[in-house]
Amino acid sequence: MLFGRQQKKTPVSPDNALVHRVREYINKNFCDYEQTEPDTRDFIQIKKTADIQENIREEKTTNAEVFRMEKPYGYPDSFRSVAVVPEQRNRSLEELFQNMGESFQARLLRLIDERGWTDAQAYKKAGKDKKLFHKIRSNPAYQPSKHTVFAFALGLELSVDETVDLLASAGFAFSPCSRFDLIVKYALEHNIYDLYTVDCILYELGEEAYFCCQK
Repeated sequence: MLFGRQQKKTPVSPDNALVHRVREYINKNFCDYEQTEPDTRDFIQIKKTADIQENIREEKTTNAEVFRMEKPYGYPDSFRSVAVVPEQRNRSLEELFQNMGESFQARLLRLIDERGWTDAQAYKKAGKDKKLFHKIRSNPAYQPSKHTVFAFALGLELSVDETVDLLASAGFAFSPCSRFDLIVKYALEHNIYDLYTVDCILYELGEEAYFCCQK
């Protein structure tokens, strides 16, 4: 396997059986909004938002101080009672910061330490170079790309749960609408951590972003 600034290989077609299993996994888990039925698409996109809005409405109704007013002169018979919602206090930035979780940088460095690896072992296995890793180590607020998070997840041989947490620390999540994400998730679930092997799967399934290979 080639890492860092060494000359990169061109991906080739991997084992057909492996590609077949990955393709089946994608077909089972992929969510394409454009090809789903409208009702299903709407459900996928807005269910969580609708649930949150409904909870807010219920909370407002529960906490509202409801009182009745007599219909003022000249108002229509449809005049209704008025519900007054008590003013809600917004949390300060300090309170929000106190509830922040572990940063991407802190979580990544902790995972490296837990494995007893050196920095060089970690970034080379992730297909990254010393310059990038120095930026991460020297900046507690470093914001990686999603691709970089995936690279370190594979390089550090993380479980899916560990990867979910690492993604979340950088503000990301696995997307069921991304074939790339599903391929990486399949690799993690089946302990396929070799970057070149993953790149070959990506190549065979028509993806254009790779970890250690040239396009």
